[in-house]
Amino acid sequence: MYCPPLWYPQDQNYTAFYSPNNPPIYPERPAAGANWSPPPLPCLPAPQGAWFPNNPPPPPRPSYVPWNPFPVHNYKAAPVPFTEEQVRQIFMRFDLNHDNVLSREEIRQAFQYLGAMFPGQKARQAMKVADANGDGAVDLSEIDDLVKYAYNLGYVVR
Repeated sequence: MYCPPLWYPQDQNYTAFYSPNNPPIYPERPAAGANWSPPPLPCLPAPQGAWFPNNPPPPPRPSYVPWNPFPVHNYKAAPVPFTEEQVRQIFMRFDLNHDNVLSREEIRQAFQYLGAMFPGQKARQAMKVADANGDGAVDLSEIDDLVKYAYNLGYVVR
C-alpha cells in the first residue's frame, strides 16, 4: 500500500513564483488557533512499475551482448589436427643445413614448433623409433617412421 504524504501547497511560500496580478488559487486557511485538520487521504495501492524508496527500480539492462562462455559456431572452438603431409613438411622445414638428414636438434626444434610439452624428450623418443641404422640422424629412408610417430601424437593446428 502506498499512502501519499500529507502536503498542501498553501504550506509553502510561492510568492517568488507568482506576480501580484496573478496570485495562486488555494483554499482558505483556517484562522490561527482554530482546531482544523485536513481530511485523511485514502491509502492507494502502488501503481504498477512505480518507484518508491521501499521498491527501488530494477538495475538497467546492459546495452551490450555478454560474452558467451560456450561458443557454438566459433571457428576456433574445434582444433584441427595436422595431416601426415603437413607433419612431413614441418620436419623438412627444420632441416636447417638442407642435407635431407635430420639431426636430434633439428627434430627437437620441429617438435617445439608443433607444440610439444617436452620437445627434447620427444626428439629422443623419435630418434629411438625412427633411427633404424643407429647413426644418430634420420635420413629420407627413415623419415616415414618419424612422421608416423609424430602424427600419432596428435598435434593440432594452433
